[in-house]
Amino acid sequence: MGEAYLFVSLPLLTLFISMCLNHQAFYGMFQDLVTKLKRPDNISNRKELLFELIRFHASIKKWFLDSAEVYGSFIMILLISTIIYLSCVLFQLDLQLKHIDFRILFLLLAFSISLLTLFLYCFFGKLANESYDKMCGCLYRSNWYELPVELQKCFILMIGNAKHPMFYRGFSVARLDLETFSKIIKSIVTYYMAFKTITQ
Repeated sequence: MGEAYLFVSLPLLTLFISMCLNHQAFYGMFQDLVTKLKRPDNISNRKELLFELIRFHASIKKWFLDSAEVYGSFIMILLISTIIYLSCVLFQLDLQLKHIDFRILFLLLAFSISLLTLFLYCFFGKLANESYDKMCGCLYRSNWYELPVELQKCFILMIGNAKHPMFYRGFSVARLDLETFSKIIKSIVTYYMAFKTITQ
């Protein structure tokens, strides 16, 4: 069971991490465009730069929403299966401590890898969210009020659009962040205690 879990989970985790790192790269590119817009030597083509910024922001948001939709069902399955799997492994570890042999090492390894995998999903999910949130701050700090009035209106709309937080979520219920990670740890301990109570 552990081998199958790793076989499926690790490639998907690698893909997810690369997607979240792309969000950071997108933020860097977005920041460069905002910086160009502020430069005095770009006064003549500010309108073109602003439209490019709007298009880029819209494409980033669409990419985030599309990737979140693709990963939504997988995230929920991952969270539920990880809670059950780690609760069972923790229970097996508890039983194994009464009769210690080499199998305890495999259980410890399985528990550690599964917990690390879950942490990485939550950590990089939070990182992607923060990268998107930074765009709103970047827009707000860009001295947009110094632009011509017609461009200010576009900027205000884009700031309003960027203010809505974006998360990777499982069926729009559980979002991937460190708060969810701590809740899952509590759930694992709760299930483990339930298993222990049932078997006593």
